[in-house]
Amino acid sequence: MRVLIDILHEWMEVRKMDSDGSTQIYRQMFIERERAESVFLPEI
Repeated sequence: MRVLIDILHEWMEVRKMDSDGSTQIYRQMFIERERAESVFLPEI
C-alpha cells in the first residue's frame, strides 16, 4: 500500500509539472520506475 501511495504522489507531481510544460524527462523517469515496480509487484 505504501508503494501505491508513493506512485499516486509522483503522478500528482507529474501532473503539476505537466502544466508547467517541462515534463518530458520527468515523465520518462516516472514511466521507467513504474515499469520496474510492476515487475516486482504484479498484484497491483
